[in-house]
Amino acid sequence: MVIFPPALRNSQVTVLGYGALLSESSSRLTFPNLSNFRHVRIKGFRRVFAHPHVFLIGEELVHPDRTSHLASLSAERILGDKDEDERMKTIGSYSFVAAAFKVTLDDAQRMDFIRREPEYEIVST
Repeated sequence: MVIFPPALRNSQVTVLGYGALLSESSSRLTFPNLSNFRHVRIKGFRRVFAHPHVFLIGEELVHPDRTSHLASLSAERILGDKDEDERMKTIGSYSFVAAAFKVTLDDAQRMDFIRREPEYEIVST
């Protein structure tokens, strides 16, 4: 039995997409029955190119021997070592636009999503 991340355990979840999932048509390739697609601003996080996309390399959609375009987009929470007032100012200055949409998940969709995004920590925000 597979134990899914807590963020994916409910049958109805809201997904925040910040890379390829910013496009509704791209989001529908992964989640064909999504609803309530919209753009939102995520505060206190920033987008970073942090690692190669293992799934795309494994599926031979990206060829490391032919390109240096391997970076995959991630999001990271902004944390600071400053006092609370200064930290809140710093956090408030970081944000990005993401797509938000609702999906109803069954175990097969959860497995497909985890298989596609193995290097990501899937969390609730």
